[in-house]
Amino acid sequence: MNIKKIMEAVLKTVDDNNQRLLIQHNGHLTKAISTANTPAEEDDIALFERQLGHRLPKDYRSFLLEYNGAHIY
Repeated sequence: MNIKKIMEAVLKTVDDNNQRLLIQHNGHLTKAISTANTPAEEDDIALFERQLGHRLPKDYRSFLLEYNGAHIY
């Protein structure tokens, strides 16, 4: 499964407040918050790749262009 599909699956599980209810192994309920960042710009990714001296993997570039990171709890 690629990164984009994983993010889509995670973000489908949250409510309007980016929260989801988790049932822990001991039966306790907790709320978790998952958010995605705003997309990265192609120019910023290209600059980073030049500084790094390598091209990022295709899936990771797609993830950055779509979400540019996320907080998944």
